[in-house]
Amino acid sequence: MKLAKLGVQVRMSLVGLVFWAIGLAPYLAASESPRWVSTSPQLTELLFQLDLGDGLVGTTEQSFYPEAAKRIRRVGQLFDANLEAIVACSPSLVLWDSSSFHPMVDSRLVSLGIPTSKLSLDHVEDVLNTAHFLVQKYKAGKKTDDLIRAEIEWDELKKPKRHFSFLALAWGDPPIVFGKNTFLFSLIEAMGGKGVLPYFWNQNYLKVSEEWMMAQRPEMLVYLKHDEASATFMTQQCEKWWPKNKPRCVGISAEKFARASLTPLLLVSELQSVLGLEK
Repeated sequence: MKLAKLGVQVRMSLVGLVFWAIGLAPYLAASESPRWVSTSPQLTELLFQLDLGDGLVGTTEQSFYPEAAKRIRRVGQLFDANLEAIVACSPSLVLWDSSSFHPMVDSRLVSLGIPTSKLSLDHVEDVLNTAHFLVQKYKAGKKTDDLIRAEIEWDELKKPKRHFSFLALAWGDPPIVFGKNTFLFSLIEAMGGKGVLPYFWNQNYLKVSEEWMMAQRPEMLVYLKHDEASATFMTQQCEKWWPKNKPRCVGISAEKFARASLTPLLLVSELQSVLGLEK
């Protein structure tokens, strides 16, 4: 009789232990180290700038900044994350850059029980808002020095300044222009630039004809300079498009200013100098 009673007590204790463990599970999971997958180089760089890079277990090709990003496992091509490669990382969260968002891949991840979050980096304000969201959610609101400096530079850029018209090129042949929903376009606008794009052209990147380029009359053409050869080529393109009344054709470092992270804001004084603008 005593043995039977003891058996019941043991079973009840085990049941209680199971329910205690179940109740504690969410807290244990929350305390585990994060295992994140980023779906773009610029989002990967931003996470490192917020001191959140240690949680990354996967990113896409072309993730070269900072140096530590080169050692992270690849989960697909630029703007084309692969479902199987993501799942193989056993992520606790997949962070989508909205510009590389794949609805079908996202749907499959969710069906497999893998949480996802879509973050916008289209404008300077979007990058800062995304940074604030990540810092608040995963760092208890503690900002890094990079974020604080970027905010100061952005506030400084909002002051009134002389306006100028511009076009910004992502590629020279065929000509592909930065649209209004891009980080670089919004950054140049904050410096006083007024894009010559039609008001209804709201895409991120637009392939245009050489005839269209020739018909434009911007005061400044800004293009991404990858190396000296690309700079020489763009000089030739400008001569072809505008044999007379050529705008100022200015190359800016693709390494420094092509990505929608905090880097362009941290180097904004250099960008202003290259563009010949007053600080």
